[in-house]
Amino acid sequence: MTKAIIHRASSRGVSNLSWMKSYHSFSYGQYFNPIRMQFGKLRVLNDERIQPNRGFSSTPLDNMEMVTIVLDGELKHTDTLGNDKILKRGGIQCLSGGSGVKHSELNNDAEADLRLLHMRFLPKDKGVAPQYNSCSFDLDNQKSELVLLVGADQGLPIAQDACVSWGNMEKNAECDYKIHYSGNGLYLLVIEGMVHLEDHVAFPNDAIGVWTDEETVHLKMMADSKFILIEMPPKR
Repeated sequence: MTKAIIHRASSRGVSNLSWMKSYHSFSYGQYFNPIRMQFGKLRVLNDERIQPNRGFSSTPLDNMEMVTIVLDGELKHTDTLGNDKILKRGGIQCLSGGSGVKHSELNNDAEADLRLLHMRFLPKDKGVAPQYNSCSFDLDNQKSELVLLVGADQGLPIAQDACVSWGNMEKNAECDYKIHYSGNGLYLLVIEGMVHLEDHVAFPNDAIGVWTDEETVHLKMMADSKFILIEMPPKR
């Protein structure tokens, strides 16, 4: 049995600050919706645009798993673990807040806006040692299969049975995604194009959430498409 929910682009919340505009799939910041608090252990999914030389400085994070993907621009990350990184388009980072860490996320460019995807997952265990990891990948390299970015041994480590994968595929391409952890759900967010998943079609900035008894789900591209597919445990 498969159960799906559709979150259209127009249903996302918006925070419009003087220095940042952010679109929220779930309640966050200026946006609160009691029926859009999370999807399984996925608590935050923001599409953020940050103005030059602006951002978040010395922000505390604990007992939360943060994942960031840079879509455009340059992100400067620093934290109290001693990390100091600059991530450009295609850069991805995972910060396990664990017992507590402070971090800064700033637009490192003096002229261009920074666009990033900001995700947070509730952790598998509380109070673990904070940890930071980062890498980069090619957002524009078209492949016939999904690219695993986070989790499941091959991706960047995360203190949760969760995965994040990136897709960049041509029109009419098809692929099967095998769920790594039994009982997990999936949340698809389309960045560009049009993707068919479980009898539903998602357009740019639409999302489809799926809970299924099947081990795999099938995706088909209805247009050249870029998207993320997030796997996470249920809320319980």
